[in-house]
Amino acid sequence: MVAAIRTSSVRSGGNHVVHRLLRRTRSARRLRPLHPREAEGGNERRRTPRRRRYWNGRSACAPRHDAARSRCLGRLHVERGGDGCRSIAAARRGMDEVRDGARRSGFEAREPRLGRRGLDAGGFGPRRRIRLRKRVAVRKFEIADKVVIVTGAASGIGCATARAFLEAGARVALIDIDAELLEAQARTLSFAFPKDRVVHLPCDVTVDEEVERSIDAVVARWGAIHVLINDAAVVTAGRFENHDPERMRRTVLVNLYAPMHLCQRVIPHMKAAGEGHIVNVYSGSAGGGVPGYTAYGGSKAGLAGFSRVLRRELLDKNITVTLLCPGMTRTPVAARSIERMPAFGARAHDAEVPAEAIVRATRDRTRYVGVSDPPVVPRVIALADAFFPGLMDRLWFRFATPRYFDAIAVPPDPADPD
Repeated sequence: MVAAIRTSSVRSGGNHVVHRLLRRTRSARRLRPLHPREAEGGNERRRTPRRRRYWNGRSACAPRHDAARSRCLGRLHVERGGDGCRSIAAARRGMDEVRDGARRSGFEAREPRLGRRGLDAGGFGPRRRIRLRKRVAVRKFEIADKVVIVTGAASGIGCATARAFLEAGARVALIDIDAELLEAQARTLSFAFPKDRVVHLPCDVTVDEEVERSIDAVVARWGAIHVLINDAAVVTAGRFENHDPERMRRTVLVNLYAPMHLCQRVIPHMKAAGEGHIVNVYSGSAGGGVPGYTAYGGSKAGLAGFSRVLRRELLDKNITVTLLCPGMTRTPVAARSIERMPAFGARAHDAEVPAEAIVRATRDRTRYVGVSDPPVVPRVIALADAFFPGLMDRLWFRFATPRYFDAIAVPPDPADPD
C-alpha cells in the first residue's frame, strides 16, 4: 500500500520542493509526523516552521531555488490518504510547463520518472537532478567540391595538405610568401589534378591588404570558402637572449596575428556558405614548454588559446575549429634539428602523416589532434607540465645542454613555412 505524497513549502520566497514521494507504509515512520491540527483534518500549519532534513542532508528552510523554478513546479499540497495518482499527475503537469519553457529557450529538460526515492520531478529540489543541455548538431563535413585555403603551401606540411585535399575532391587555393616555390608546387599539382581545382596566390599573410586581395580572388573564382588551414609559420629557435628582434617580431605576426586575421576575414564567407571548418596547426613546443623555442612556442600557445575560444564562439554557426599538433615532422625547417639530433629524427615522420590527419580532422570535425607515436604523447606532456612542473623543470634542466641549443638553432634565413 502506497503512502500519501506529502510536499513541503518554504514560506520565504515561495519556493516549493517535493519532500516525500511514494513511500511504502512500512517506511512511513521515517516521515515527519503530522501536526495535531493537520492530523484532525485542518489546513492550519504551525507558525514557526520546524527545521526538517531531507535524505541528502539539506534543510528545507534554506531558500536554494529561484522563483522561476518555483513557478514552474507550482504549489503541490497533498493530504495523507489516497493513492497519490493525482499528485503524480500534478507533478507531471508542472514538468510540462518546465519542458515547454525550456524548449523555447533552446534547452531540453529530462522527463520526470519514478525511482527508488519516489518521483523525480525534473530534478528540482534538494537533489538537483535536472540536466539542461543545449543541442548542438555536429555532422560530418563533406570535403568533395569544397573550397579550401591552405597557407604555407609551398613546402612541408602545407604542400602535403593541399595534395591530400585535392585527392579528397576539394578545390584548393595555395597561399605562400615564396612565389617561385609556390608556382612550382602549383604546376606539379596541376599535372596530377584538374587545373580548375588548383589556384596559387603569392601572399604575405602579415600584410592585411594582400590577405584581403587573396580572399577576394578565391571568392571571385569559386564563389565560397569552406575550409581554412593555417599552416604558415616562422620558427625562431635557440637561446632567447640570442633571438633577433626583427625575426622574433615576424614570428609572432606569422604564427599568431596572421591566423587570427585570416579567420576574421574568412568566417563571414563560411557563414554565407552555411558551414565551415578551420584548422590551426599547433606545436608541441608550446604545450610542453620546450626550451629553446621561446618566441615560437609562445606564439603557438597564443594560437591554441585563440582556437579554443573561437571554437566556442562558433558552436551555433556550424563552423568548427581543430587544433592540430603535427609532432616531429620532416620539413625544411626541422631538417637541421633532425640532422644534428638523431634521437629526434628516429621518431620524425613525413609531412604526409599530419596532412592526412588534417583531412580526417576536417571530415570528422575533431577538436584536437595530436600526430605522434603514440598519439597521446603531446597531451601527456602538456598535462605533466601542468600538474608536475617541478619534475618537468628537472628533466629539461638535464636535457637542455649547450649541445642541444646549438642543434636547434635556426640560421637567420628568410621566413620559411612550417
